[in-house]
Amino acid sequence: MKSSALLILSLLIGLFSYCQEISGVKINNTKTYSEDSDIYVRYLNPKSDVKHNAAVFINNEFFKNGYTLLRTVAPNKIESVNVEKGTFKIDGIEYHGKILITLKTDYTPKIITLNNLITKHLTLDNNPIILQIDSNYVNDDFNNYIVDENYILQINATTVTTSKNGKINMLYLMTKSDKNIEKANQPKQIIIRGTE
Repeated sequence: MKSSALLILSLLIGLFSYCQEISGVKINNTKTYSEDSDIYVRYLNPKSDVKHNAAVFINNEFFKNGYTLLRTVAPNKIESVNVEKGTFKIDGIEYHGKILITLKTDYTPKIITLNNLITKHLTLDNNPIILQIDSNYVNDDFNNYIVDENYILQINATTVTTSKNGKINMLYLMTKSDKNIEKANQPKQIIIRGTE
């Protein structure tokens, strides 16, 4: 049941985030690389999790920016997922579809904005922040981006110095996915160097 809920949730995220309809056009943008390849530069367009979203309800409660929450909903805590197609207006905002998630009765999510999560757990300077949740960069207002704090395993923080001697705070949130838990439990490698 939990693997099917995870599959459905993943498909929904992909459906609403990345689907485009191109009629009659075949696009082959696969590049083959080798050790003789020249440097290939790709300019990536930042994507927002908030725009063109579906209305998200968790346990019948509507979350205005609930689409951002989908990255941190614990898949093994989901009882069921239902989707309603169509366009819906809620509080004057148009949503493309509804995602209705019912969580298991023994689980209560701890919904918090990224800004409040950062303030609660870290003491940072006023330098800009680049934040990543697992392998996805957050390109939205941290005051509106919501997560389930109970599904965050680690917050890794570092400061990077730029070429102009400026500083950027780099934050990496690891969720409690099976893969991340396994990785976090791996013994740390210690390298000892010496001379004879």
